[in-house]
Amino acid sequence: MYFGLLDPKSLPLVFLAIVISNPIQTSVRATGRRNIAESFPASVRYSGSALGYQLASITAVAPRR
Repeated sequence: MYFGLLDPKSLPLVFLAIVISNPIQTSVRATGRRNIAESFPASVRYSGSALGYQLASITAVAPRR
Protein backbone atom coordinates (compact mmCIF):
# COMPACT_ATOMS: atom_id res chain seq x y z
CA MET A 1 0.00 0.00 0.00
CA TYR A 2 2.80 2.42 0.89
CA PHE A 3 4.60 2.06 -2.44
CA GLY A 4 1.29 2.43 -4.26
CA LEU A 5 0.91 5.86 -2.63
CA LEU A 6 4.33 6.86 -3.94
CA ASP A 7 3.10 6.98 -7.53
CA PRO A 8 4.98 9.89 -9.15
CA LYS A 9 1.91 10.89 -11.16
CA SER A 10 -0.06 11.87 -8.05
CA LEU A 11 1.58 14.51 -5.86
CA PRO A 12 -1.17 14.50 -3.17
CA LEU A 13 -0.78 10.74 -2.68
CA VAL A 14 2.99 11.09 -2.33
CA PHE A 15 2.46 13.80 0.28
CA LEU A 16 -0.07 11.59 2.11
CA ALA A 17 2.38 8.66 2.16
CA ILE A 18 5.11 10.85 3.63
CA VAL A 19 2.79 12.32 6.28
CA ILE A 20 1.55 8.87 7.31
CA SER A 21 4.98 7.24 7.46
CA ASN A 22 6.85 10.06 9.19
CA PRO A 23 5.64 9.37 12.78
CA ILE A 24 6.31 5.65 12.35
CA GLN A 25 9.86 6.22 11.11
CA THR A 26 10.53 8.76 13.85
CA SER A 27 9.44 6.40 16.61
CA VAL A 28 11.62 3.58 15.25
CA ARG A 29 14.67 5.80 14.94
CA ALA A 30 14.24 7.33 18.41
CA THR A 31 14.06 4.00 20.19
CA GLY A 32 16.84 2.51 18.08
CA ARG A 33 19.29 5.26 18.97
CA ARG A 34 18.45 4.94 22.65
CA ASN A 35 18.98 1.17 22.58
CA ILE A 36 22.32 1.53 20.80
CA ALA A 37 23.56 4.10 23.32
CA GLU A 38 22.54 1.88 26.24
CA SER A 39 24.54 -1.01 24.80
CA PHE A 40 27.80 0.63 25.88
CA PRO A 41 29.14 1.53 29.34
CA ALA A 42 28.81 5.19 30.35
CA SER A 43 32.52 5.90 29.91
CA VAL A 44 32.45 5.09 26.16
CA ARG A 45 28.75 5.51 25.41
CA TYR A 46 28.97 8.34 22.89
CA SER A 47 32.11 7.04 21.19
CA GLY A 48 30.79 3.50 20.95
CA SER A 49 27.38 4.42 19.63
CA ALA A 50 28.82 6.93 17.14
CA LEU A 51 31.36 4.43 15.87
CA GLY A 52 28.73 1.74 15.48
CA TYR A 53 26.33 4.11 13.75
CA GLN A 54 28.95 5.36 11.29
CA LEU A 55 30.27 1.89 10.47
CA ALA A 56 26.73 0.69 9.81
CA SER A 57 26.19 3.66 7.51
CA ILE A 58 29.36 2.88 5.57
CA THR A 59 28.52 -0.79 5.14
CA ALA A 60 24.96 0.01 4.07
CA VAL A 61 25.75 2.75 1.56
CA ALA A 62 29.14 1.75 0.12
CA PRO A 63 27.91 -1.26 -1.91
CA ARG A 64 25.36 0.93 -3.71
CA ARG A 65 27.97 3.17 -5.27
